[in-house]
Amino acid sequence: MDLDTYRRLRTEARRHARRAQDADDLVQDALLIALERDVDHPGVEHPDVEHPDAEHPGTEHPSSDDPAWLIGVIRHRAAMDARTAIRR
Repeated sequence: MDLDTYRRLRTEARRHARRAQDADDLVQDALLIALERDVDHPGVEHPDVEHPDAEHPGTEHPSSDDPAWLIGVIRHRAAMDARTAIRR
């Protein structure tokens, strides 16, 4: 991953986080999910991450190094974190 991609991910994370450190956590979580996905299922979509085109079988699965896929992970993770915070 190049520096521009990392900055893009962090910018997206800042849109969804109240604090800079929370944005850093979101980026790190997304990168960890991508790494785990590649280790557990190389070339196959991670079973815990729903494919946006799940209703269209036979479509290409996004690569975990695709910035758009990582941004989606950040958005979903931020939403889960927000729901968890509301329950506290």
